[in-house]
Amino acid sequence: MRPCLSTTNTRKSSRLDAVSCPEAAAPLQRFIAPGIVLSQTFPLLLSSLHSAMHDLIARFFSLGALEMSAMPAGVFTHLFFRKHEPRSLDVVALFALIFVIGTAVIYTSLPLGFFFATFLVGRWLAFYVGFMLASICGYRISPWHPLALAGIPGPVMPRLSKWWTVHVVARGKRHVALQKLHAKYGPWLRVGPNEVSVCLSAAVRPIYSKLPRAPFYQAAPTQADALITLLDRAEHAHRRVAWNKAVSSEALLAYQPLIHNRLQQLVETLRRRCEDGSAVPLDHWLTLFSMDTMGDLAFSGGFETMANGKDPEGWLDILSLGVVFAGTAGQVPWLKDTLKLLPQQGPIATFQKFAETKVKNIRGQSHVVKKDMLSIIMEETTITEEEAAADAALLIVAATDTTAQVLTALFRHLAQNAPVMTRLRQEVLAAFPALDSELDPLALARLPFLDACVQEALRLAPPAPFGPPRFSGPDGVWIVDRYIPPNTTIHAPIWSLHHDPVNFARPDDFFPERWLAESTLKPHNRDAFVPFSYGYGICVGKQLALRNVRLVTATLVRAFDIQFPVGFDVKAYDRSHKEYGLWSHDSLQMVLRATED
Repeated sequence: MRPCLSTTNTRKSSRLDAVSCPEAAAPLQRFIAPGIVLSQTFPLLLSSLHSAMHDLIARFFSLGALEMSAMPAGVFTHLFFRKHEPRSLDVVALFALIFVIGTAVIYTSLPLGFFFATFLVGRWLAFYVGFMLASICGYRISPWHPLALAGIPGPVMPRLSKWWTVHVVARGKRHVALQKLHAKYGPWLRVGPNEVSVCLSAAVRPIYSKLPRAPFYQAAPTQADALITLLDRAEHAHRRVAWNKAVSSEALLAYQPLIHNRLQQLVETLRRRCEDGSAVPLDHWLTLFSMDTMGDLAFSGGFETMANGKDPEGWLDILSLGVVFAGTAGQVPWLKDTLKLLPQQGPIATFQKFAETKVKNIRGQSHVVKKDMLSIIMEETTITEEEAAADAALLIVAATDTTAQVLTALFRHLAQNAPVMTRLRQEVLAAFPALDSELDPLALARLPFLDACVQEALRLAPPAPFGPPRFSGPDGVWIVDRYIPPNTTIHAPIWSLHHDPVNFARPDDFFPERWLAESTLKPHNRDAFVPFSYGYGICVGKQLALRNVRLVTATLVRAFDIQFPVGFDVKAYDRSHKEYGLWSHDSLQMVLRATED
């Protein structure tokens, strides 16, 4: 302890000596002087630091308040647009307005640079969009959503967004997905934030007899509405009068020579193509036949695809692309405004441009008395050139693809069911023994087994497998025992109805006998059979399509023995089917041998 005290006293004595002796203190002053200066400036530094920290904290809390203000703004936007469906340009304009005004206000009112002001507004917009999306998603999956209150179940992803449907349609497997979901959730199924699928035959009549078309029909950019895309019921009824006259019994009788000539051309073409026993893509030739026939009936000729062996102008490819385009874009209607901004025309607009040239040709020959379908439609109504072109495009789609797809499905199943093919051929030959005799459409309509085969093909592969969407309107509607809330899209999935074991026994089997009067196969629910839709929107060309399908079927089974080529994978062909509103699939290869051989 003593040494420590001694050391302390020694250090204290040295400090006193240094103070009393200036010479001794001089070296120490060099170190003390800066400390004195520092002690004098430290309060100023502390004050500056405190001011900077205050500004930093104030800025931090002001940023937090600004970001938190995005929450009510996002929620309010959701609540507003929930009542007033936005179009894409509305959203773009809203975001642009917020960005410009926000940047201007912050830049002029705060001592911030332009870059930081734009960054701040962009950050606020990110929070704004995030809160808005959170509000939308939370509401859509909440138990307070009107469809949830109506007791309509469904998986989470379709309830959140229609982009789920876009994904499913783009894959071409919507018909399969809907069937699986209905099997899991029941006949009432929520397939969108505000969309319901009803796999119930009792719902078909009320849905399609009284409800207007859904906004889906306005999704694809077009120059004018065709009959099938009109939303106004009165305008639809007015335009339909002319269409009904164009496909009346009298008109169909007048078209018969044109159809007969094309049938002869089809048989001769197939005979040449299969002389060496090689397989031919039957679906391809059926499509070309349908297109040439429709060209004759609608425009008094002009395609000649069978003579070329292909569609030289590529309209069938454009048509196929247009179907996919409309089937996907139609799920998110506000995409229409965005697509309109693109410099290049979409496939549907391109196809309508092609149809417009046909319209101009017809109007340029107004002095010639013509009896084609488009001439009748244009004479009976006062429609613009664009509307006539839209109807012309509809004529090609309705008669070419749908007829060809029904025929393709029928011959695919006939080739796999030899006893059915034999029975059908015997029935046709009994009615028309001479191979070179012209087939009478009215007599064919009275052949029960032919009609049963056509009906079964329509059941297994309806030409439009997705039920046409309808709209519940601003007041909502009761369908069967359910109340459908206002502004809800609703449809009955035709393919699922046709393949539901509740409606049809052995639903996935090709069994034409079920349609015969003497059949006892149960269940057999004819109310669930709607291949041409129902109500005011039923296919206007139904009778023409059925007539052509019967004529082609009877002609080919009478002229050829039709089989699959050796090694043809039927299951792989079936798996290739994709549904975009209409069908797409791999080529159906067939071996055709002339029966007189």
